[in-house]
Amino acid sequence: MTHVSEPRSLRFKERMSGHVVFDDLDDLVTLNSDGNGWARFALDMQMHISDVDEFWRGNHMGDAAGTVSCAALGGELAIHEGHFQLMVPAPDGLHPHMNYVIEFEDTKGRHLTLHGYKELAPGDFGPLEETTTSLCRIHHGWITNFDTWRADAAASGVLVIRLRDFIWQEFTFRADPDATIAVRLHTRVTFITKFLASLWRAYRPGHPRRPGPGE
Repeated sequence: MTHVSEPRSLRFKERMSGHVVFDDLDDLVTLNSDGNGWARFALDMQMHISDVDEFWRGNHMGDAAGTVSCAALGGELAIHEGHFQLMVPAPDGLHPHMNYVIEFEDTKGRHLTLHGYKELAPGDFGPLEETTTSLCRIHHGWITNFDTWRADAAASGVLVIRLRDFIWQEFTFRADPDATIAVRLHTRVTFITKFLASLWRAYRPGHPRRPGPGE
């Protein structure tokens, strides 16, 4: 493939939705109809990678903008600052993971940060489930560190990219519109092949499985 020296940016959209539970009901702007801490939660994000080559060579990090939707926190809220990482090699070299850090503000003016985490490892779930399901926690304050996974979270839960949103996402990938057709094609092919190669390394036959309960 022809070498391309200019930076090659990529944009795509991602939707995740699910539920979180708040440990302290005082953290909620509006209680649900059952009067408990369970709340629907959704992310509608515009993802941006400034240079695909640097993304895969470096820390696998891109930026995320968009909105947080949670009636318990006041409705649709703008993302103040967001970052994500895809297919980050684990320290043991076995199971890559994905991270999300989403800073936002609720209608009470409180700063909040959602940390999301996905781990890819052969086990009871397959690649589709593990690339579309994220454990998450919401912390008070704006915390930009990917490695912050504190026990004193205000809320925790699970967010999922639903099948219809996963299919829709595949049609949202866009390379730099100012680049040539060859550069745009090269950008998209590079991202897809690198992603699939990481997925293969995680789930290839003979790769160590994640231990199940009691193992």
